Amino acid sequence: MLRERMAAPARDVGELHSRFERVPEIIELLIALGRKDEALREARVLTFVTPDRNYQKVVDTVTQWLKTLDGNLGRANAFLSFQQADEEKRGDRKNPLMDLPALDDPVRMGTLKAFEDAPPPADWNAWLTRSAHLLWLDRPAEAMDAAAKAFSAAPMSDAALQACAAATARPLLSATRDTAAAQRIVDYLLWGENGPDGKKLDNPFPEARQRLAYPDPK
Repeated sequence: MLRERMAAPARDVGELHSRFERVPEIIELLIALGRKDEALREARVLTFVTPDRNYQKVVDTVTQWLKTLDGNLGRANAFLSFQQADEEKRGDRKNPLMDLPALDDPVRMGTLKAFEDAPPPADWNAWLTRSAHLLWLDRPAEAMDAAAKAFSAAPMSDAALQACAAATARPLLSATRDTAAAQRIVDYLLWGENGPDGKKLDNPFPEARQRLAYPDPK
């Protein structure tokens, strides 16, 4: 029932974020039911949809869940180390939650099918809402692409463009904590192939999609 409420059409991103505050309840229910992997994939979604102001609290909570579900500190320490390491010291450390396949519960799969069958969003705000919904659906690469479409359709106002650029970079930043890669996305949106100093900018989206890909459950 909680998932169905989150999957329902929303007026805007703000309404979705209010719904997403109940994701921890879903995770606690899954833990109680012994559905370990599903709980951790929901925890990954929680890291995607949590606002910056609450992010550290969520990191601490997810670390505790990892310890509880695994019965040891292996993945809990790996996750915490990944989140807390300075960027230059992170090296090859990887987000352990990205090693799990995408969520495929009936509510999400039905919502994805509805998105595929529906006409494209009508304006930039609707694209931005679609992007937020795709993050909850555990499709970060598609969420990034939807936010980029919002940027393309947005009016030439700083607030609108900044909101769309931030939403476009958010999935990669949440998944990798790679601020340099996230900044390359923003720079490309702002400048295209010709950077502000005349230096050519490579399209960062193909690499970002690869980094946001999940393992095939098969």
